Amino acid sequence: MVNDFVILGPASDPARVLGVKDASVALSKIANTGSVFVSRGDASGTHKKELELWEKARVKPSGPWYLEVDRAWAPY
Repeated sequence: MVNDFVILGPASDPARVLGVKDASVALSKIANTGSVFVSRGDASGTHKKELELWEKARVKPSGPWYLEVDRAWAPY
């Protein structure tokens, strides 16, 4: 089993993360620019790994730019 973490965003790239190879650097740029980040926020293994990456970036993800969308809302 493999999980890939992919950062997607608008073509305008407001956080300037295109081409950044280190996820923690990309997350830091997202936070520093207040660009919207959507998290699973569901305490899954994937979400826990995301939180590890934020910790590595030395960023506490919170505020209006950080959106948690727990899977409980999904119709499946």
